[in-house]
Amino acid sequence: NRDPKGVELKYLLKNDLNLYDVIEHNVPQIGWVFLQKIIAKHQPQYSTELYQTVAKRLIVLDIDVPDWTMKPYKKTHIGEVIRLYTDEGRLDRATYLSLEYIWTALGHFGSVALQDFGL
Repeated sequence: NRDPKGVELKYLLKNDLNLYDVIEHNVPQIGWVFLQKIIAKHQPQYSTELYQTVAKRLIVLDIDVPDWTMKPYKKTHIGEVIRLYTDEGRLDRATYLSLEYIWTALGHFGSVALQDFGL
């Protein structure tokens, strides 16, 4: 039971991916959707442990962290996110986030941006 791309349909369907997700996405997209669903299902409330683990691994591999991972993480623990980028030598990204946070706190980006940082 494989689709044309070689993805095990039984495995994906058994692990909470519906057939629409499998048919409508290519293999890398299926992986991202699957990871997103795993995090949403298993992330304890008021915790960022899974977001931190995923973000750290992606940063180490020099892969951009997707917005769906970064938004809730930076909303609850912006300092942790900045420290993670700094620890991994991504000073450009750490600086950008720091400036974005400061400018948001000063009111330069409006109320929507304030919510992005949990302010």
